[in-house]
This record gives sequence, C-alpha cells and structure tokens, in this order.
Amino acid sequence: MVHQRGLARYRAPHFRITADGETIEGPLLLAFVANAQYCGNRMHVVPTARTDDGQLDVLAVRELSLLAVWPKLVKLYAGHILGDRAVRHLRAQRVRIDTEPPAVIQADGQIVGRTPAEFSLLTQAVRVIVP
Repeated sequence: MVHQRGLARYRAPHFRITADGETIEGPLLLAFVANAQYCGNRMHVVPTARTDDGQLDVLAVRELSLLAVWPKLVKLYAGHILGDRAVRHLRAQRVRIDTEPPAVIQADGQIVGRTPAEFSLLTQAVRVIVP
C-alpha cells in the first residue's frame, strides 16, 4: 500500500534503463521489469505482458508531483497505465538498470537487492503439464 507521507518525501533517483539497445534516462517515480501482467497487490502493471513470449516488459513512470501521482496509481492498479504521457513502455530480452543513488529492487513486494541490476529470461526453462 502506498502511504501519502512516504510519497511526499520520496525523491526520484536518476535512472538509466537499457533494454536491448533502447534507453530510458532521467528521474523516475518507479520502474517495473515484468514477465507477467500482475505484480504485488494485484497491480495490473503491464496488461500486454505474456509469460511465454521470451520478452520482458519494462514500464517506467517519470517523476511526478504529489497531486499527479494519485491518478497514475489508480491507472496502474486498473491496468490502464499504458499510453499515459508520463509512462514509457519497452519490450526486451535483456534489461539493465542503473540508478543514482542506488535504489531498492523488489520482486513481488520483497526486497531482493539494490541497483545496478540486470534482468533476462531463460526461455522454455520450466516445463509445465496441463490437462
């Protein structure tokens, strides 16, 4: 859950995200590297993401004023954030994220490290049997 007091004190790190040669650079409110549509508390982050396409979806939301953040968070949870002017969406097989200062990395709400970080997929690494 997002807390207003914490959001008001938040200072966006300067990001440099490289995704298969494309770059997103600047202060970002948040960034996601996703292999599926949902994360965390049912945030519908990237409605176009597919777990079986061999691509990671990168979603970056630029730094916004406190008043502008709330409507974006509503869109994020509802799955309507793509196409918003404050959002950049890329698809890639390899993603590297650098920030200044270093930023916390979360995987489905759990802290798993700090930037810099690299992400990639192992395609067809898990065999699933369904009826």
